[in-house]
Amino acid sequence: MDLTEQVAEKVVAWSAHGLMKHYVDIAWAFYRLADQIDATKLGRLVDAKLEVGRELFPAAYDAFPDRAAIRVALQQPDEHLPPQGDPSDDKARQLRFDDAALNKPQAIQVVRERLIPALFK
Repeated sequence: MDLTEQVAEKVVAWSAHGLMKHYVDIAWAFYRLADQIDATKLGRLVDAKLEVGRELFPAAYDAFPDRAAIRVALQQPDEHLPPQGDPSDDKARQLRFDDAALNKPQAIQVVRERLIPALFK
């Protein structure tokens, strides 16, 4: 699985399952490895993964009939109420890997400025 497909998987996982780790992983990938993400494939991969999710796990994916339905979860993560964990503990205080660190506000900014334009051209 290449990085573009990994990002697509994280986008769908964040939307359906609400784990902040997935959201921060998406931001980190765009923050540090954006040149390795193929924006021309990303939307198609997200669509395919949403379709599989709706087939295999209808209860978790019924709220996401298409890509447009995930936009709010990406744009406004604090309004996307995760079904797992305590919403006050977002698990995104800081991500450190390869000397890069992102906190939650930075992650939101990266997702809004880089992922959303790539997914919703």
